[in-house]
Amino acid sequence: MEVIAFKLEKDDLFDFSVFSSTTGPVKGERLEKFVQSKVRKQNIEDLSLPFVAVATNLVTGERVILDRGSVARAVRASSSIPGVFTPVFYQNMTLVDGGVVDNVPVDVARLKGADIVIAVNIGKNVVNKEVSNIVDITLQSVNVMSYEISKFKAQGADILIEPNVGDVNMMDFDRKEYCMRAGIEATQKLIPDLRRKIELWVRQNLEVKKKP
Repeated sequence: MEVIAFKLEKDDLFDFSVFSSTTGPVKGERLEKFVQSKVRKQNIEDLSLPFVAVATNLVTGERVILDRGSVARAVRASSSIPGVFTPVFYQNMTLVDGGVVDNVPVDVARLKGADIVIAVNIGKNVVNKEVSNIVDITLQSVNVMSYEISKFKAQGADILIEPNVGDVNMMDFDRKEYCMRAGIEATQKLIPDLRRKIELWVRQNLEVKKKP
């Protein structure tokens, strides 16, 4: 993952097109192909580890849980930021970024059977002094909106990791190492809490099993 991240560049993900600019300047096809090239199993139900992507139905405003079908298409749909990416028509729905309604879907993890939920919120700091074009304006607006949603949604997590990367622009591919180290540092601080949560869960489940 680290090697892939450091090799990743804007052109690997962003396919700007004048023809799709009425619905979003980035088509998203390149993002989908990138995921296809990096994931061996193409369908969600064939993955060895459980995976769910969360998107938003643009027509109804409902949260959509993508737990079957194409991994790459699900990732593309859940990453399609309104105003930047063209919405994705998938499973008979017009889908955009799940962050519109639920950017820290703790309850989805619970729904899928998670006993201990470790959530990550990368929008802790939403200050951005480099807003100079329509893409920057759209992204910053989404960041502010997502921050307010995440404060509520993240409350149900057992462990909440919040690296200080909120001021990193989405198009800034030169700060990969900074983001990675920020994530590592934020996680290391919470390892003692995580161990306590795991130990408590183990004790509680042992007590349940001992009951007649």
